[in-house]
Amino acid sequence: MNDFKFLEHDILHSIKQLHSRSVKIINNENRKGNK
Repeated sequence: MNDFKFLEHDILHSIKQLHSRSVKIINNENRKGNK
C-alpha cells in the first residue's frame, strides 16, 4: 500500500513538471507570434 502511495506521488510530480514545461513552451510560442 505504501509503495502505491509513493508511486502515485511520483507520477503526480512528473505530471506537474511536464505541465509547467509545456506551459513554458506555449508561452514562448505565443511571444513569437506576438512579435
